Amino acid sequence: MKVFKVSAAQVKKVLNPLPVPTICPNCGGAVERVSNSVIYRKEYGAWPFAYRCVVDVCDSYVGLHPKTDIPLGTLANKAVRAARKQAKSHLSPMWEVDGMDKNAVYAWLAREMGITDVNHCHIGWFDAKQCAKVVEICLNNKRNAA
Repeated sequence: MKVFKVSAAQVKKVLNPLPVPTICPNCGGAVERVSNSVIYRKEYGAWPFAYRCVVDVCDSYVGLHPKTDIPLGTLANKAVRAARKQAKSHLSPMWEVDGMDKNAVYAWLAREMGITDVNHCHIGWFDAKQCAKVVEICLNNKRNAA
């Protein structure tokens, strides 16, 4: 396993840092920092660390921003991870394919979802219900654009 050494410079680059989780929001279990090999059975990435709920049946985890101890989002169980993946698959093409500015896309999404602070509009922070709303908004946007 790689050595866990946080870079102060990288920490400063994270615009909207979430606190290090200590309690799982899904089951109330304790949270530990682990190599992602504990989750995937193989180490992935240059910064292979994650936070994981110690309750195995909960199956909640989240990765970390590179060279930091800052979570990429909130701990997510299997259902929330699937919902986030689906939400991203509908939202990401707006900047990856359509060429829109990513920040503008998130500003638009925040308005559509009624999130007053765009800095709090992150799919990695959303629950399954919010992710379903992202999909609905994106589908409605495509229909209205056609």
